[in-house]
Amino acid sequence: MSYFIDVGAPAIDRALATDSGWTLISTENPVAQGGLLEKVAIYAPSAQTGCRVALFYKTNANTFTTGSWAEIGSVPAGYSEHTVNLNARTGDYIGIYFATGQLDVENIGEGRWYLSGLEIPCTNLAFTFQATRTQSLFGWTEVPPIVYTRFLITDYQITPNCEQVTVSLKTDVPCHLWLRFTPEKIRKHPRTVVRRGLSMGYDLRTCFVEYGDIEQEEAWDTLEHTFIITELAWCHTYYFYFWGLSAGEVMTYTSAIFNFFYPFGTPPFKTCEKQEESDHNWGFCQYWNAHCQTFTPTHDFQVHHLSLMLNKYDIRYRGPYIVKIARPNGDCWAEPVIASQTAYSASLPAPGEKDWVPFYTITPLLYKDTLYRIVVHTLLGWERWNGAQWLPAEEYASVRWWAKALTNPYPRGMAGYGCNFQ
Repeated sequence: MSYFIDVGAPAIDRALATDSGWTLISTENPVAQGGLLEKVAIYAPSAQTGCRVALFYKTNANTFTTGSWAEIGSVPAGYSEHTVNLNARTGDYIGIYFATGQLDVENIGEGRWYLSGLEIPCTNLAFTFQATRTQSLFGWTEVPPIVYTRFLITDYQITPNCEQVTVSLKTDVPCHLWLRFTPEKIRKHPRTVVRRGLSMGYDLRTCFVEYGDIEQEEAWDTLEHTFIITELAWCHTYYFYFWGLSAGEVMTYTSAIFNFFYPFGTPPFKTCEKQEESDHNWGFCQYWNAHCQTFTPTHDFQVHHLSLMLNKYDIRYRGPYIVKIARPNGDCWAEPVIASQTAYSASLPAPGEKDWVPFYTITPLLYKDTLYRIVVHTLLGWERWNGAQWLPAEEYASVRWWAKALTNPYPRGMAGYGCNFQ
């Protein structure tokens, strides 16, 4: 018979028997394709009681953790089948425990792992390997699962605390979900559609510009889904929605967009970090290529956003630039970047109208007594207006970063003395 999912060796009458009181894991035929395991077959020379079956996955050479398990209870002598509902993942092994009775085995095959006592379930537990042992323990699913294209959320709950946010929900069909979230306010834009031959821009779409995905805690397709979000910025609103898979296929439907306000966390406070150095290295555009400052936090710091005092140097020049936080290593072009955001100079304040410019996707966790560097430099693609059209002009790349007093919160700008900052 052809099975959609199978694991273990055939449950047949074999020459030998294993006595009770051991947790046994079969080596043969680990799960090749994940899914829902629906049946288990056991061949017992004498009736079993207190039987449990489980799927295990390796965490080391002979160390195992229980994934999904079921209480079988009483098992009659001879061949028997039992209905289960186990989430099988690729690479899982099938195992068994029984308090009394026996299990058919044979001195052939790839071997098994064993451990005295009831160890279903277990976490990171070391088993002993025994070569050339095959057990009459088999699990399977005959029919491929239904592939759903949509899901509905039937229940939803969000539980925040000072360390994390736990999101729990239930769906009307089994599926495997991801939570996609963003700290930025979602953007909306119309899309042109044709209605009765007329083009209309009424098809409103939403988009996440910067986002992260969090996979549900549960394995495989489930009706209940749990997500844990950590390292959230203090007093900030987050937006998120759910997308998922059904039997490994991407579902065409996504959920509505939710939002929640995270009220916990320690707000950043003002410090008096002094400017320690300024870089004037050669780069790919022009000789003043980048400006930066280094600073050392006096406390562990979850950045909510980075604000710098910036403006345009001249309205006739425009182009992209980047702001980065990195760990200094002597070369500001090769140092490891912790967080960055690319922006466009056209959105900066006009010359003489300097103002704080926030960068909301620069939200790393910074640590006390650790040296960091903030770098601002332009990117390729700058243009100059000649009175009639925009022309390529990398030599005019210019963003001005203004100095602030020591009493202002860090990160602080640095003095430009009239030169352009790239």
